[in-house]
Amino acid sequence: MIKQIYPIVSLPEANACIEAGVTVLGLNPVARPRGSVGEISYARAQQIIAGVKDRCKVVVIALENDPQVILEKARLLRPDILHISGDRFCADRELVATCKRELPFMKIMQAVQVVDTTAIEQAKTFGLFVDYLILDTGSSSDKGIGASGRTHDWNISRQIVNSCGVPVVLAGGLGCDNVQQAIRKVRPWGVDSMTKTNCPRPDGDRAKDLEQVRLFCRLADRAAPQ
Repeated sequence: MIKQIYPIVSLPEANACIEAGVTVLGLNPVARPRGSVGEISYARAQQIIAGVKDRCKVVVIALENDPQVILEKARLLRPDILHISGDRFCADRELVATCKRELPFMKIMQAVQVVDTTAIEQAKTFGLFVDYLILDTGSSSDKGIGASGRTHDWNISRQIVNSCGVPVVLAGGLGCDNVQQAIRKVRPWGVDSMTKTNCPRPDGDRAKDLEQVRLFCRLADRAAPQ
């Protein structure tokens, strides 16, 4: 079972999460950090990516709505996975083709906001040209798709898993209290947690609660289909 955890903000935190069982580390690098929760500089992201090389996959989220900015981010950071999650721009065939040509090792993961059954057809369309989908809840101009801390209708998510043709990561309000139920209901390829595995830091940002991360990973593995 893939266990993806956002947002990792330092190399020590990345190493601790790997020890806790995380298989995909989520980063939120921005060219000009504004102080939003989980944001890190490109330099910090490069340090983390280099520091965990060959030990863990790294996914970089792109909340931007300009495909050229997204492409430049991918070229600079060269993550294992590019998570496209802007509130107004989604992956298209042109961007994916460019990424595959220039960065053939990198996988593309498109976020799908699950509001109603229209998400099923959206997921099927994306599944024709992206590598992965991530199903999430909520959308805003500063956070893109996701980061709401809320669950959505898992019945719809299960239909997407059964019909989209690519591996699916389930996100949206997942934590130790519900990850096993979610896996048994949806049967995704992987699960993602952000809000419920965070804890406050003295500077007002958030750090990962390593006990919660460790338990989340353990529970996810226990519930994974055999």
